[in-house]
Amino acid sequence: MSINAILNNGLSALLANQAALRTTSTNIANVNTPDYVRRTVQFQTQTAGGVLAGVEMSSVRRSVDQFLASERWSAASDVGESDAAARFLDQLQKSLGGVSDKRDPASRLAAMTEGLAQLSADPTSVAGRAQLVQKMKDFTQGISDLASSVQDLRAKADAEIGDAVQRVNDLTSRIAALNGPIQRATLQGDSASALTDERDAAVRELASLLEIQVSQGSTGRINITTPTGFTLVSESAAEATHIDLSGASAETVFAGMTVVRKNQDTGAPIGPAEPFERHITGGTLRGLLDLRDVTLPNIAAEIGALAASTAEAYNAAHNASSAWPAPSALTGKDTGLLATDSLGFTGKTSLAVVDAQGKLVRRVDVDFTAGTLSVDGGASTAIGGTIGSFVGALNTALGGAGSASFTNGVLSLSATGGNGIAVSQDAANPSSRAGRGFAHTFGLNDVFVSSVPTNFATGLKSTDAHGFTTGQTVDFAIRGATGEITRRFTYTVSGSTVGDMVTGLNAAAGAAGSFALDGEGRITFTPTGGSANRLELEGDTTLRGGTSLSLTEMFGLGQSYQMAQGTGLSVRSSVANNPGALALAQLDLTSTTAVGDLVLASADNKGVLALQAAGQNASFPVAGYASARVASLSEYAASLVANIGQRAATASNSASDALSLKSEVEERAIQHEGVNLDEELAAMMVFQQAYNAGARLITTAQKLYDELLNIMR
Repeated sequence: MSINAILNNGLSALLANQAALRTTSTNIANVNTPDYVRRTVQFQTQTAGGVLAGVEMSSVRRSVDQFLASERWSAASDVGESDAAARFLDQLQKSLGGVSDKRDPASRLAAMTEGLAQLSADPTSVAGRAQLVQKMKDFTQGISDLASSVQDLRAKADAEIGDAVQRVNDLTSRIAALNGPIQRATLQGDSASALTDERDAAVRELASLLEIQVSQGSTGRINITTPTGFTLVSESAAEATHIDLSGASAETVFAGMTVVRKNQDTGAPIGPAEPFERHITGGTLRGLLDLRDVTLPNIAAEIGALAASTAEAYNAAHNASSAWPAPSALTGKDTGLLATDSLGFTGKTSLAVVDAQGKLVRRVDVDFTAGTLSVDGGASTAIGGTIGSFVGALNTALGGAGSASFTNGVLSLSATGGNGIAVSQDAANPSSRAGRGFAHTFGLNDVFVSSVPTNFATGLKSTDAHGFTTGQTVDFAIRGATGEITRRFTYTVSGSTVGDMVTGLNAAAGAAGSFALDGEGRITFTPTGGSANRLELEGDTTLRGGTSLSLTEMFGLGQSYQMAQGTGLSVRSSVANNPGALALAQLDLTSTTAVGDLVLASADNKGVLALQAAGQNASFPVAGYASARVASLSEYAASLVANIGQRAATASNSASDALSLKSEVEERAIQHEGVNLDEELAAMMVFQQAYNAGARLITTAQKLYDELLNIMR
């Protein structure tokens, strides 16, 4: 080997190990730097004309394991999704209060039951009545607060979605901006650019927001797509949009999000915008979307079902009873029914005008099945087949003792001469229209009222006139399983009957699903593709006749009405302001009862007992996660509270498991990518010794040159 070769070998060793020492010192200096990835030096043999000519540094590489990187992205996505569910459900559970607080619906129902039990012993107790009314108010307030809490959480989830979308846009833009410099550095031989660490940190944060897939080319540029194949980052970044709302209620329809690719140079859209929700399969955004559009609405629907079923059960009993003394008038609610609608009742009911002592003044017995009524046991007269004809016949039957009127869906009964009026159900054959008694159907003596109907069984038949004005419109949307609005359609009122209306609804819905009228006058909607697709109401300009009820409100189309049943429940003002208006007695009418007989007594507790029994066998519709069933109100309330707690616990456990897995993956990645001082110091010693050895080679070559020069002298 020539002296020049020895000199070159030594020089190459100096340069290569000097670079290695520089890399090692950089690692040591960044031992505590977040997101810093350890660099390693790669050496290769230097040749000249096929002859060994020393060593050279081939590259400096980042110690990245692509499998671990992929696992970190996946773990971050799982943590983001599960953490969102855990945080929100924990807040909802806390709104129920602790066990000792007794603020949950089950505890408030139990308090009402206790109040009824105490009042049954002495129905004349003024204090007992006042306490019961207060407990009823507490129940409705508790239900309303809980339902409002759910809507507040939906609004908060939507706000966080907006923040997350903005952060996604920031991250994708930053990653796209880093792609160019990193690519240039890679092509120039610097595959360990410091910008790569910054980009990787941005990718990991992006993965926590939504599930992504990352592919990397030989030039250093990365492409990021969703599992559905939409490109978020390539030469440029995609941009997502979200419309911020100031709040949320049961009626709120959240606007769909969009995402579109943008031209890197001009910023112009590349292709049409797409629904962003369909491309979000994991991460914080998926968790928030599922909360806002699925989990929380389902829970709100269950709360609404409890509120509505409680109102229905207690109202049924209250309408079959009477206060003492009997009120001078009974005014019902807006039923949405019209005077021309078919009467639709079966069974029997009785109306009585009584004096201040509870003695009978006039009695009207109605046999809906036979289509007749009789006054004070006299001959039967026809009542006709419509609501209007029946009210007319009833008004005639009351004569000078009282009156009956039906205006804009509201039935009113009144007594004259300082007397009162009361209604009772026949014990053997009670009146019924779509499962509700006469007074209950019209809400003549409700104890609970709601801002929306608590029952959507209208009793209408397909041959009844639909009662809506031709040309009025209803706008619907279908929200798919991923949260995107997959279809919109508008129904324009046409035809004349309820059957025509259902046919028109189906024509408007097309492939979105089908509407159907059941035997009790409910209109149901079955979405194509299963229950994961939901019907939402975007607008309704309809009103039925002169009533205040729209088509969708009357039939409960769209989950918003079921959710609103929880927020709109209250104690009827006449009862809330006067506990003496509680209907705790019942008319005592027999076939031999005559005018002047005592038929209503102050100490009668049959109305109290009916209210006590009302909550033992209530009917609950399909709502949220709960199937239709018959159960006690307390059982359903307890199940609702328990399910909220169970969902919160499950979400918390899932979040804990996901975090543990993420921590494990992070630890393994750090072991591979992070700086280990012991290893770096050991490497420094090796490179230092190699550097010294290279210097010795140069020193030796120098001595050889000196000896040769001395020989030549």
